[in-house]
Amino acid sequence: MAVIGTIRARSGLLILLIGASLFGFLIMDFTNSQFSVLKGKKDSVGKVNGEKISINDYTKKYEDNIKSMEEQQMRGQPPMSDMQRNYLRTQTWNEMVNDIIFSNLYTKLGINVTPEEMNELATSPENAYPEMRRQFVNPQTRQFDPAQVRLFLSHLDDPREGEEPGTLRKQWLKFEAAMKQSQFQNKYNNLVNKGLYVPTWMAEMAYNDQNRLVDFKYVQ
Repeated sequence: MAVIGTIRARSGLLILLIGASLFGFLIMDFTNSQFSVLKGKKDSVGKVNGEKISINDYTKKYEDNIKSMEEQQMRGQPPMSDMQRNYLRTQTWNEMVNDIIFSNLYTKLGINVTPEEMNELATSPENAYPEMRRQFVNPQTRQFDPAQVRLFLSHLDDPREGEEPGTLRKQWLKFEAAMKQSQFQNKYNNLVNKGLYVPTWMAEMAYNDQNRLVDFKYVQ
């Protein structure tokens, strides 16, 4: 009873202490939350093979992809839908991931694409890039025409009505990068295919080993 009486007598002080404790707890929680937010503020959207993909790089590539798609759309078409934008976000991420993974892989394997190869992909009648063959066709022969490619490249910086200066060159550089990436991929695929090749003699030996029957005796 004496204890209860003491608590009652000092109830005001007890309430004050409890209130102060709660206030201190709230302040501490708020401070920690703010600190966590500031500390955890990210400047990257992810990490691939230990390499960070910064928000700025991702945003720039995403905006470039949007601009490219808008330039490809015909005039009078409705603006891009949310579904198309979400698709571009995913595509942008996948492109950046593939660039990091395969660029490191190509370097380790010593795979390279030279300027001479790029020129051949653009103008060679025998080895031109498939998209080049479709775009630069002689109206008379209906065949790929390297002369048209050279003519096109010589006018990359010519202004075109309704377009910003340099638009055509930007489009070509983007296409050229895709062409180069495709050549890298082809070389890598060929390397893998050749690595998986099994000589005839080895296949025959494996077949004989698996199908050979013998009679034998053993002692346990």
